[in-house]
Amino acid sequence: VQQFTIQKATLTVTADNKTKTYGDVNPELTYQVTGWVNGENASTATGYNAPDITCNGTATQYVNAGSYDIVAGGASANNYDFTYVNGTLTINKFPITTWSITPTTMEVKVNETGNITVSYGTGVNGGGTNPNTDHGTVTWSSNATSKAPVSNGTVTGKAAGSATITVSIADGTNYTFSGSKTCAVTVKLGTQRGTVIQDPDNDNYIRVYTSATSGYKIPKSDTSSRVHGAARRSGRISLRL
Repeated sequence: VQQFTIQKATLTVTADNKTKTYGDVNPELTYQVTGWVNGENASTATGYNAPDITCNGTATQYVNAGSYDIVAGGASANNYDFTYVNGTLTINKFPITTWSITPTTMEVKVNETGNITVSYGTGVNGGGTNPNTDHGTVTWSSNATSKAPVSNGTVTGKAAGSATITVSIADGTNYTFSGSKTCAVTVKLGTQRGTVIQDPDNDNYIRVYTSATSGYKIPKSDTSSRVHGAARRSGRISLRL
């Protein structure tokens, strides 16, 4: 009598990939089973027990953004062996579009400072992290550092003119901060004490010397409120610019 050994067929259980945004309700974890023979399926296969499927990324609704394995295991059936293929749960960072800076326009005088503050916007409701602390590096830049440099939100007036301060925020653990914000800065000289010399170089500029070696040039044509009438004569004056 010839004997035959009938080997079990092999089923492959593949966990489906899932995606969510930080703070969203966790998705249902699902899987696919392939490799059935003889027209069988989960409902008809003898002794079939469905696999378990787990993921560390669904421990709570507020698991940190990142990638987590979705793992299947524990299935059984009388006539089948099982192999397993992990899936991936991708938790994307929550985009914050409501962050802002105050003020968006500023006037400072030379040798004085002004401050810009950042509001980090609203994060997810419930048990999520707070964007006030869950954010990356705040970057400050000025397009005219000779007039108005900026450091950690403090703008210093260096010379009369204008500058644009640009602010951006790097991603935190669970949040992204879209775009950048700007503050338009005007730097004024304020009240200066100096010696006025009328057009010494015949170039239609008044010179205001605040020291022996430094000062300011004012166009003779400038009749704005920045230049008091005192600048129209030579001598030692106080000049508001």
